[in-house]
Amino acid sequence: MEMVAGGSTDNFLMMKIQAALYSSQGLLNGMLTLYRDRLVWNEVSKRSSNMLTISMNVMFGATLSPKGKYKFKSFEAASATNLKIESSTHFTVYTIMDRESGKRPLCDTWTFIVETEEESATLVSLLRLSIRPKLTDDKANALVFLNPISGKRKSLKVFESIVKPIFEIGNMSYTLQITDSSRHAADFIENEDLSPYTSLITVSGDGLLHEVLNGLLRRKDWAKYKSLPLGVIPTGTGNGLARSIDCFWPEQAAVAIVKAESRPLDIMSVTLASGLVEYCFLSMTWGLIADIDIESERMRWAGSARLDLYATIRLMNLRYYGGRLHYLPVTAGDEESVMTDEEDGQENGAKQKRAAPAALGNGATQHTSANSSVANIMERANQGADVPWGLPPPNFSSPLIRHPPKMLASPPMPHAQPAVTLHPTLTAGIGLPVTKGSLPPRWKTIEGPFAHVIATNVPWLSADFLACQKARISDGAMDLVFSRTVSKWQILPYISASTKDNYMNKDGIEHAKVRAFILEPTGLRTTTRSPASFET
Repeated sequence: MEMVAGGSTDNFLMMKIQAALYSSQGLLNGMLTLYRDRLVWNEVSKRSSNMLTISMNVMFGATLSPKGKYKFKSFEAASATNLKIESSTHFTVYTIMDRESGKRPLCDTWTFIVETEEESATLVSLLRLSIRPKLTDDKANALVFLNPISGKRKSLKVFESIVKPIFEIGNMSYTLQITDSSRHAADFIENEDLSPYTSLITVSGDGLLHEVLNGLLRRKDWAKYKSLPLGVIPTGTGNGLARSIDCFWPEQAAVAIVKAESRPLDIMSVTLASGLVEYCFLSMTWGLIADIDIESERMRWAGSARLDLYATIRLMNLRYYGGRLHYLPVTAGDEESVMTDEEDGQENGAKQKRAAPAALGNGATQHTSANSSVANIMERANQGADVPWGLPPPNFSSPLIRHPPKMLASPPMPHAQPAVTLHPTLTAGIGLPVTKGSLPPRWKTIEGPFAHVIATNVPWLSADFLACQKARISDGAMDLVFSRTVSKWQILPYISASTKDNYMNKDGIEHAKVRAFILEPTGLRTTTRSPASFET
């Protein structure tokens, strides 16, 4: 056994040792070399030169395993067996890899055998250190809220069969709270001591994360916890933020949480004329999209399909709402605070979260739709029904090299959570109703009627609805998408096939990137596009 250190960060050699690897051809003898960023195994044989490379990007755990046990049907089975082992010459490495086209990720276990129990224990310790270099086991303690009736009521099953085993394998301590009312999580977060926890996680749809966020920001000592990471393992209906960061599956979410992966996310503040303030991380919708989301609640039995079903009903009888929309557009003077498409996703976590303010006038239907996922921790959502275990033990008939999965533009460093900063609202001092000439410079006004108005912080509002291709989750701005007196045939492609084209600013779908907006509904609603219908 060799334990050495030297070279660049990527080639930092931690250990080199003889080790056998289990494969479909049985046990193969070879040499295992552990670097800071990868594990490399090379077969020692005259008849072949097989090689296995596993990046730390795809690895999330390492445990001792029982002698003679090489294969596991699932992470759940591996966790139940391996976590009981206190000493062994066998150890198992756990990996997860993304696949193309949104298919379920490949989950694998790799079992190695070394000569002594001491060598095995040393390797497991070094692997855990390399997987989570900035988060030690004794520091990780998540507070997990689980809504048992979200989506298709499978949250508890997902947690027990997927999330819990991954947390256990990844040495992630947690406290589970199963919610029993709509404000359970919000009240707990707002009033209880949060100092024992290093992250707040939800296993649910997007509404529960919305509760947690608002409970946190309503605390008198919220500044004390402003860098506390928030995460979500989506088991709900929409899961739009998960879709927006190209993350769909609960196993991916759990792994990201275990590895403390994070990225910044803007928060919007929505103020009603009554003075009530809500904070949301996804969108504020009014008109068609809000109608679909709210009125389809009666169809929750259909899961995410309820949105598609009710969208069809509403489009066939499209409503128009009277109102005026005022907004402060992003201009050249905002370039320092609003990132471009190229800059988005390349943050290292040093940038602060910004509150993008909005206000609603009297009579507005406020719907702070939280159809999504994570605030600070990258999460992945549960969609589709692929078999979760994609690979049998590898066939070494030819060299096998494992590469890292497709990553976001520049993966943020663990524990680089940005601070929350609640800026003075840009709508402060504007009286309601807005009168002619009372708006500050640069503000614009759009007269209704409107079929819908969306103020979004993310591209996707649900797993299959691309609301705005130009939206970015941390660019310091909101994206307004609205339609006025369009026909149902004009808006149908945008609603039903949003991924097939960029619909912004054509065919009646208008778009503006803004810093703030005011929506003043008149209270009038009709199914006819005739201007006479909105005359008072």
